Amino acid sequence: MLPDVTFEAAFLRAALLLGVVHERDVAPWAEALLLTHGEAHGLLSDVLMANVELTAMREALRPLAEAANVDTVCVSLLTFLADDADTQALSVSDAVRVLSLMRTELRLRADHAWSGKEFEDRLMLANGGVKDAVAPTRAEIDVWLARVRHPAVFRMSCSASDEAAAFLGALSRKIVRDRRSVAWEPVPGARVWIIPWQVGAPVTLVLNEAAWQVTLREFAPVPIGCRIPYAAVPDDALLAFDGSHGVRDVSRDLAALRGDRRACPAARAPDDRARTRGGDRRTRQARPLRRSRLARARLRRARR
Repeated sequence: MLPDVTFEAAFLRAALLLGVVHERDVAPWAEALLLTHGEAHGLLSDVLMANVELTAMREALRPLAEAANVDTVCVSLLTFLADDADTQALSVSDAVRVLSLMRTELRLRADHAWSGKEFEDRLMLANGGVKDAVAPTRAEIDVWLARVRHPAVFRMSCSASDEAAAFLGALSRKIVRDRRSVAWEPVPGARVWIIPWQVGAPVTLVLNEAAWQVTLREFAPVPIGCRIPYAAVPDDALLAFDGSHGVRDVSRDLAALRGDRRACPAARAPDDRARTRGGDRRTRQARPLRRSRLARARLRRARR
């Protein structure tokens, strides 16, 4: 189920420790989930009432994050470090410090931990003035992160279906039509899925990496909850937009998903659609023909 509160709480708790997420970003995340996750209402309220500082916020997140898979969180963190604009702006020393904390405080894979230790040792030796020691560069760290990151998808939560339709419409225009802000047209492989929802409930969209990059560029700033990488698209998600084929009728798809037969012509019976397009034969034959404006003017002059 998206959003996964347990996974996201564990991710945020680890990201706070690494210093790649600020404490003030956690409270809006918890507030947004209160409407959709009533079973965790008390624990989310504790996060909202916690002081905006590292220890208090991590302690408030701990009960929510206890059942999370640590390996999944580590994989997601590596993807976050490789993709997120804020982490890409870190200096070499800060990036090495983050990798060092992941190695010592989290459960990294052995080969990933070894690479992080190698970066740490090289930086320490170069800063100490050791002969022939070469400090790692930011480009070298970025290449390593790009190699170890996993494919990911990202969620976008909207308060209502109208907001989701507006976002999808704007995103589709950016991807398919707007050549001024997108360097290529269309964006290869950009896709967005919708998770079925109840009428009146918030709507969750799932974006693949191509659509996500456009979202980051065109709709920044994006809430921290929507920047957390997920491993795969949920099984119940339905494809709503495919950037390689153009724009779909977003309003129609949203109406179909929520079962609104009146708003969705595709959900009506075949005879209903036929009547919608212009009525049956008997109705069209009995309907009087509309006179043109010129014919009505001539008729008025003739009557005078």
